[in-house]
Amino acid sequence: MIVQRTAYTVPAAGSIANLLSGTAIEFITRASSLKVFAVADTAGDTFGLTMTMGGDSRVLVPAGSTINVAAAAGQGPKMDEDFVSEWGIPAGAHLVLSITGASTHVGRFAFEVNP
Repeated sequence: MIVQRTAYTVPAAGSIANLLSGTAIEFITRASSLKVFAVADTAGDTFGLTMTMGGDSRVLVPAGSTINVAAAAGQGPKMDEDFVSEWGIPAGAHLVLSITGASTHVGRFAFEVNP
């Protein structure tokens, strides 16, 4: 199992093209299940998650989906409160998680990958 926590900072009205770029889970090398958890310190952040494999591209989370607000700044994501979803990911998949921020602040994602 791989558990990865990744914090992000987005400037006001800014975006991040792929939060997973350069991480251990950007490319899934073995068929796995993927769980995603997410929080932001203030309201208004949105994200999208896509998976590509060869010429096939699939939307796992539509762009513009809302990120939960943390119970307190700097906390979370909590595995029992901030669960987004779980998917089966085939070997060789490339994951792209894009974020759009409403204001300058910090948010956090957690990922659990089980081969």
